Amino acid sequence: MRREIKSLSKQFKNAPTEEREGIKDLTSQIRDRLSRLRRAESLRKKRRDREKKRAQFIKDPFQFTRALLGEAKSGKLTSPREEVEAFLEETHSDSFRNQNLEGNPPISSVEAPKKELNINEPTWKEVQEFRLYVQEEVIPSVEENPIKCLGKWFDNSLADRNNMVNTEKQTEEWLRSIEKSGLPGKFKAWLYQHGLLPRLTWLLTVYEAPMTSVEGMERKVNKYLRKWLGIPPSFTSVGLYIRSGQLQLPLTSVVEEFKVAKCRVIMTYRDSPDDQVRHAGIVTRSGRKWGAEATVTQTESMLKIRDIIGAPCTGRQGLGTSHFQQWSKAGTRERKVMIQEEVSSLEKEGRRSKAVALSSQGAWTKWDLPKRKITWAELWRLEPFRISFLLRSVYDTLPTPANLHRLGLSESPLCKPCGEKGTMAHILSGCKIALAQGRYRWRHDKVLMTLARGFPAQSVW
Repeated sequence: MRREIKSLSKQFKNAPTEEREGIKDLTSQIRDRLSRLRRAESLRKKRRDREKKRAQFIKDPFQFTRALLGEAKSGKLTSPREEVEAFLEETHSDSFRNQNLEGNPPISSVEAPKKELNINEPTWKEVQEFRLYVQEEVIPSVEENPIKCLGKWFDNSLADRNNMVNTEKQTEEWLRSIEKSGLPGKFKAWLYQHGLLPRLTWLLTVYEAPMTSVEGMERKVNKYLRKWLGIPPSFTSVGLYIRSGQLQLPLTSVVEEFKVAKCRVIMTYRDSPDDQVRHAGIVTRSGRKWGAEATVTQTESMLKIRDIIGAPCTGRQGLGTSHFQQWSKAGTRERKVMIQEEVSSLEKEGRRSKAVALSSQGAWTKWDLPKRKITWAELWRLEPFRISFLLRSVYDTLPTPANLHRLGLSESPLCKPCGEKGTMAHILSGCKIALAQGRYRWRHDKVLMTLARGFPAQSVW
């Protein structure tokens, strides 16, 4: 086609005036056809890329996640694990750590210095000229080259403000990488839960992150999750993370993981078997909006009160079919687990109370129906439109006449066939005209009619 276009362009230059219009129309048609073919080829290429990535993800989801979100490794460790652990133990441990040092007689006394020590602050020129050398090689300062240890960066400010800004940018980059992965939305949600969330939780654990910044990151995550699950932006975040609702998704909140992680850090320092770590006075800061130490103290008080009151039994629990862990009889490790579970329960109760306060999207709190917990295996089997319909029907965000009228997108909130108010329950199963005309069972009856035509007329049922 390019050759034809080039040939027509030459003919157009040498053609008389009355023929140029026809050559121009013919060239335009060929160019339109070439553009459609290019667009079709591009779509086929993108479809092949999506199918390839989907096959790679299904074959090994964790390997796909590491390749998508993992950073490039600077080197390769060839030493065995036992050798590395032995080296670390020999380098960083001291068997005489808690032994008091006594005076050493062989050390001779040192004469008093003749020149007085200069205790004035160093000048800027002296600071710039000061350098440390190892084997005639200059050691860069923290200002020139920040240091990374256990995933945490240390710079000359010795504060985490810049690190939190970088963490927010890193979270945004991870979300964009997942968005551009070419996978369906349900697979992208899995990448968030098992790939992005653990990486982000570790960064929020090692840095002094304020609750305001964590909530801002969760809002960004919620925006992408709504897009991946096919639900509108007005969908409440309660429906994404609640574990006690009518429809429970296998997703975890960033704020909940952050609170549990900070409480775990406090208990790790406080209950450490090393006396020096336990009495080091390490303070875990989490901003002014929420305090981790106050939450741990409150949770411990609640667990102690629960021991006094006793655990309520439901069903057959009082017959010894289940075990209740008491605070007074629990060890250090069991208490740590109990506090983390209690902090998570407090977060879940907060979501439940928030759902009760919602008039439209919290109407499910008044339902007396069995709850449905969706697992990842079930979520992967569902079609995208079914996931969207499940969520939107439970939280009443479907485009019913009543919802459209409330949003100002429709003039009347009434159902067109019967004239009653077109709520979600009415549209899905309560319209009398639709019931009388068989609209609800029309699809079912059509399937039966198709099956009936396939059987002989003399068949005995």
